[in-house]
Amino acid sequence: MKKKIDVDKLTDILRNHGLKKSTPRLALLNYLRSLDRAVSYHEIEKNANLMLDRVTVYRLLKAFEEHGLVHKTNDLHGNVQYALCASECGHHHHHDMHVHFSCTACMQTFCLNKISIPQVKLPSGYTASEFKYQIKGIGAKCS
Repeated sequence: MKKKIDVDKLTDILRNHGLKKSTPRLALLNYLRSLDRAVSYHEIEKNANLMLDRVTVYRLLKAFEEHGLVHKTNDLHGNVQYALCASECGHHHHHDMHVHFSCTACMQTFCLNKISIPQVKLPSGYTASEFKYQIKGIGAKCS
């Protein structure tokens, strides 16, 4: 019975973001929800439990990003990683204005959703389209 409840919840999340239910979408969404950190495309692709090929992973991540389910960040080496968005995000509109923390010990990146990016007053004539605020150091699990 527990599995049915999880599938229903995952299906609702997909539907609320304008996506139809499919086995690959459910598998990827379930995997991302099980993590407490951002994950790379290659880590998703190599996860044997997902059984998703390269093209499918690429298409799913692209659709998830466009529909506000995931956002991109970078690891310590500048490689793209994906993390679940806040529930306020939607189709082509992200509200993930939070800090990302990259641990130099375990090399993992975490969303610190409760820490907002400080307000930045730009000079006249400048318009920001994106904010990225990343802190590097030793994370709580590695201290």
